[in-house]
Amino acid sequence: MKNKTAAQKLTELESVIMDAIWELGEATVRDVQEHLQAVRPMARNTVLTMMGILRDKGFLQSTREGRTDVYRPKVSRNQVSRHSLREVLDRFFGGSAFALVSQLLDSKEMDAEEIKAIRREINRRLKDRDTRRKELLMIQNVGVPLFALLVMAVPIAILIFVWML
Repeated sequence: MKNKTAAQKLTELESVIMDAIWELGEATVRDVQEHLQAVRPMARNTVLTMMGILRDKGFLQSTREGRTDVYRPKVSRNQVSRHSLREVLDRFFGGSAFALVSQLLDSKEMDAEEIKAIRREINRRLKDRDTRRKELLMIQNVGVPLFALLVMAVPIAILIFVWML
């Protein structure tokens, strides 16, 4: 997220509107109002006001198409969720990811399947990290002999070229 937007927070209602726009990709006020009708009905003026606020905060951009404004997200859901998670991590867990995960695992809301999925994701990421480290070490270990080979090969190539003349 951009600095101005990163400092901003989404209220609950702003989050509802942003969720609708992220799902729709781009939307008019009417599109958002209709999209939310089943889950959270709102007056047109409420949606219009909230989308204006979100644009002013830097979460949305709008373009005029005829007599209608079309809104698009300026930030992704992932950017906003990372920022919000970082804020929760810092505010409630002293920046400790371990404390956050421990609290999650202690909560009654997590079932065994979710815990297994988290374990699989952690194992996958550790494996990816190990693979990248091994590849980097191989490149570093091969780098020195390869450089030495190139240093020796250039003079030999010059000698062969001169000999062929």
